[in-house]
Amino acid sequence: MGVNYWDSSYESGRVPWDPGPYDGHLPSIVADHGIAPCRVVDIGCGTGKSLVWLAEHGFDCTGIEIAPTVLEMADELARSRGVECEWLYGSFPGGFRDGAATRAIDDNSFELAIDRG
Repeated sequence: MGVNYWDSSYESGRVPWDPGPYDGHLPSIVADHGIAPCRVVDIGCGTGKSLVWLAEHGFDCTGIEIAPTVLEMADELARSRGVECEWLYGSFPGGFRDGAATRAIDDNSFELAIDRG
């Protein structure tokens, strides 16, 4: 599936994988496993709802997404909720666009990785 599929799905509202306000499993996963705020990456972050929830709880969040339109939505959500997240455009694994530069993610960059779906 190409970028256009993902962008058009979000633009049309056809996103059956959308978690609602955020992935409802996150509060119990964080609490039950004693996960303290740390650097987290969400692979295929979509509109960033889960990362924004984590950022609101003190996590340092990075989202990776292949659909640029969706990253704009994620950034708008984070700003509207008063949190900062880093948004990277690209596929995983691979190189990611961060502004005008392409960079790779270091294997030791994150203490927690999430991927819903």
